[in-house]
Amino acid sequence: MGSRYTHVFEPLRIRGVDFKNRLEMAPPSPNLADREGRVTPEFVDFF
Repeated sequence: MGSRYTHVFEPLRIRGVDFKNRLEMAPPSPNLADREGRVTPEFVDFF
């Protein structure tokens, strides 16, 4: 990745929470809820 992005892999502290590196991911959203947003059997099976 080169020396330009080495800070991405360094630890980070935000409001007292330590992160091992600066790479984060949003939770996956399989879009398996029904039209009203309720959990479906497919949603349960996914997790």
